[in-house]
Amino acid sequence: DPLAVLARRYIFRAPCARMRPSTRRIEHLKGLAEQYRVEGIILVGLKFCDLYGGDYLLVKRGLEETGLPLLRLEREYVLGGGAGQVKTRV
Repeated sequence: DPLAVLARRYIFRAPCARMRPSTRRIEHLKGLAEQYRVEGIILVGLKFCDLYGGDYLLVKRGLEETGLPLLRLEREYVLGGGAGQVKTRV
């Protein structure tokens, strides 16, 4: 059901740095990393977004206890644009 999928996306997506405290985002990321048994974390922030820039250090410190490598990427707010650049950096 498309409506259920859309609702689930809005309810369970990672909380935005602008709308929620970093502690909630950190716990969400830790839970995802454990649930999916990831080998590393790619933290993507929007270029020129001061909130993501300032929040990065808090999230990085919060995720250090997982022992997983962390890659920080900044991207422009363009859907589909720059996919090749992101792929290269990863």
